[in-house]
Amino acid sequence: MNRARVLRDTELRKPTPWVAPASTSVIGPSDNRGGLMTVQPSSRLVGSANLNTRQVTVQIVAGDASNATLVTYTNEYTELKICKIAGSGVQAGEIFTYRLSGTGLDPRLISVPAVYAGQCALVTGVADIPGGMEVTIQEIIPTGVQVSAISVVPPGRQVGSANLATGTVTVRIGGRITEVSFTNTRPAT
Repeated sequence: MNRARVLRDTELRKPTPWVAPASTSVIGPSDNRGGLMTVQPSSRLVGSANLNTRQVTVQIVAGDASNATLVTYTNEYTELKICKIAGSGVQAGEIFTYRLSGTGLDPRLISVPAVYAGQCALVTGVADIPGGMEVTIQEIIPTGVQVSAISVVPPGRQVGSANLATGTVTVRIGGRITEVSFTNTRPAT
């Protein structure tokens, strides 16, 4: 007999392993916001853990505790920061707009003021972006302005190459902070 169990938020508030009874398939968590999902032994993972949909399915085998399948959910906060660096010809305080898109993310526009290096706008709270999700960030480039640099910290979260001509970069949101910096310049006329 196979049964499904959806783990609730109250079961996910801290890294706590849950040992499933025999003959049960586990689906969950429904409310995890980033973090990790591990299965031991790993051979019992059915498909792959999906942090975007916050689900994992495992196969449970009959037997005693020595045959248990251990599913561990470790919650971790995630934040996306977009930083605007005012390069040559761009005044601090100018407003720049960005389009965020990704599978499972409602496309949205956010505005970030051009600031001096090191000042950023926190996107978390404006957009709910779970860990593991790939998000494409595109600057809506104003006439007469060009994107001269795009950087991602940590650099391993950048997916593919940034496109300066279109002001676009894709990142994979990880645990803690993912920071994307756009530098703009306004060439002298």
